[in-house]
Amino acid sequence: MEMIEYFIARRIVVDGALHSIAKRHQHRKNEEQGATITALMANDAKQEATIAQQQKQIDTLTAAVQKVSARLEVSKAAPQAVVNNR
Repeated sequence: MEMIEYFIARRIVVDGALHSIAKRHQHRKNEEQGATITALMANDAKQEATIAQQQKQIDTLTAAVQKVSARLEVSKAAPQAVVNNR
């Protein structure tokens, strides 16, 4: 009977140790996931800033193209005098 009690007690100790190891592993895994999430959020913020900057550049270029197009339309519509030197 003592042998059975020893094995039961030993099993309880081993199970406790395994549970402790599993909890530490899960804690480490959670910390790693938290760090990954933080890094992804920082990257997302950088991308949003880049997108905003690019949108401003697009708006500026669009306005410049519209001005040039308007000037071309005005120059096409203006009558031009032809000089004939003959």
